[in-house]
Amino acid sequence: MYFVAKELNGLPDGVYTMIRQIDSENLKNDIEDLMKLVTHSYLAKIIKTANKIDEGTKTLILAEELVD
Repeated sequence: MYFVAKELNGLPDGVYTMIRQIDSENLKNDIEDLMKLVTHSYLAKIIKTANKIDEGTKTLILAEELVD
């Protein structure tokens, strides 16, 4: 989850808020709630999409502005 959150910024905004509010006294319950919201399959999908983007063809578009 760290990679998706930190490197890809791939979690919904509400999840970042939830992570910041994790309490050490309720750590187990907070982590369980987080894992229900952000499933392994969701994380895998985000990573797969990011890998496809990285492996895709890179195109450079050049534009020329003509001034009279």
